[in-house]
Amino acid sequence: MLNSPNPKVFISYSWDSEEYKGKIKDFANTLRKYGINCIIDQFRPRIDSHLSWDDWIDKYMLEANCILVVCSSNYKECFESLDENECKGEGGVFYEAKLIRTFINNQESKRICTVLFSESQKQFIPTRLNGYDRFIIIDGKFNLETCSESENLYRFLTNQPDVEMEDLGNVINLSLSEMQVSKEDEELQNYKDDSHN
Repeated sequence: MLNSPNPKVFISYSWDSEEYKGKIKDFANTLRKYGINCIIDQFRPRIDSHLSWDDWIDKYMLEANCILVVCSSNYKECFESLDENECKGEGGVFYEAKLIRTFINNQESKRICTVLFSESQKQFIPTRLNGYDRFIIIDGKFNLETCSESENLYRFLTNQPDVEMEDLGNVINLSLSEMQVSKEDEELQNYKDDSHN
């Protein structure tokens, strides 16, 4: 069941290179075509550009139904660093990572998942994010028609599980027959006798 018609998703990633930023932008725009209100920092000139970087990140990360973390070597380094100067590249990844750590520490009900653009990037998942749902979208090419992992991610973002679960019914109070009661009494008496011997 959908929580909202257009789930809001904030993508957190590091600016590893111009080519990588292009993959992130294409990935985000593809998700938008499928009805996911996906936000990345590259869209800032189009939406609320009057806000400072930190205020912009605060606004859209707090509004998001889910934070999708695209992991890379630089991202892990920034996520696990306590010093912004140790982060390579530009962008707000250090501040975003700090907010995500705050969500986790405060046990807020913010949905978080990690995305890898290749199988070999598993080592780049920040330690604090290891237990969260993980999806592998090769080269960021999201395609519902040809990729089962894209479908899995889409189901996660839109809260559409692929397994039905019955509503929980009421417990039925069963009475014991006289024969069962007497048999249980006999077993209990035997147990007491044995324990006294």
